[in-house]
Amino acid sequence: QKDVRHVGGSRGLPSLEVLRTSSPAEAAAFLAPWSSAREFGLFVQLASDSASRSQRVALLAISSGPRVMIFDLRPFLRREPRPLAPALAEFLGDESRTLFGLGLLRPAAQLAKEFNVTMRSVDMRVRAWPGADLDGGVFRVAERLLGVSFPRRPSLRQLEGQAVAAHLQWAVARHCVEAYGA
Repeated sequence: QKDVRHVGGSRGLPSLEVLRTSSPAEAAAFLAPWSSAREFGLFVQLASDSASRSQRVALLAISSGPRVMIFDLRPFLRREPRPLAPALAEFLGDESRTLFGLGLLRPAAQLAKEFNVTMRSVDMRVRAWPGADLDGGVFRVAERLLGVSFPRRPSLRQLEGQAVAAHLQWAVARHCVEAYGA
């Protein structure tokens, strides 16, 4: 049974359709409508290697527009790197797609190490967009650049916070590409 929820719809955000899953089949079905999309927001949470495998936080959230998929990576954790679910590994590894995020260098390296997946990613803190103020976390950057308001920021430990963070990565990237060029 799919765990599809709707979050957001306030604070200047659209209502987000969110799927949280660890099912390769559900991931493939959710990713299929994005076959022609090229720019995505990516939010990754990977706890350190020292945490026990059952206790580790390991997820990635991908967004394009108001659709967000949060994929639980814990069932795929192992001692040796091995590819993720085929559809997700293929999606992430597609060189025609760009995944944007603030502070994405370390998580991208961790994904490569832990799951043997490489992707075309842009850490927006490293990307030189003159005039773009990308200091701070994604909520603070979105408040400045997009005019959204977060009197209380959603927790990144909860589905709503994870989904909003992924969506904002996409929205900030889109803003910067349109305002400052690719």
